Amino acid sequence: MSHNASERAAIGTAAVFLLLHLLPLVGFPSLWGMDFLYFYPAWVSISFIFLSGLLLFPGTRSLILHTGQHLFTRIPLWHPLSLCVLLLLSGILFWNLRSAVPLLGDGNKLIHELDALIQGRQLEVNRAPLIFWIVGSFYHLNHTAQAAFQLYSLIFRAYVFRSSMVGCTKSGIR
Repeated sequence: MSHNASERAAIGTAAVFLLLHLLPLVGFPSLWGMDFLYFYPAWVSISFIFLSGLLLFPGTRSLILHTGQHLFTRIPLWHPLSLCVLLLLSGILFWNLRSAVPLLGDGNKLIHELDALIQGRQLEVNRAPLIFWIVGSFYHLNHTAQAAFQLYSLIFRAYVFRSSMVGCTKSGIR
């Protein structure tokens, strides 16, 4: 495949990806997981559309990628100040973009099943016994199923963040 053909294929794929995320904003049903913009404020949707649109154009895409590469090779990732800034910015971003509807999908069902499990009732379906055991342990700390799932989620995110930092170190990224 030539350079131009592969670039056209990449741009076409990105355009379809963007379109699938935008369909719920205009009332069309979408694939599961592609409708997250519907649940966020308008500024998030506008920012996503603008930034994604910029990435569709080769000139702006190469400028953004070059600037990002230049920035991240100049800043020492493991410096304590860099880590504090990264954690602060991530915290602000994730706090402002938290879901207004926690535990979308099967989340509410899982909360009810955890409550039933704690109360000794028979579960309807339990396809994740290890998660229920771990979250059940957190349940005893704060006595609500939703708080237990949120604590589990927070700990898991911290574990994933730490694991990605270790992975960066092992792959040679500063």
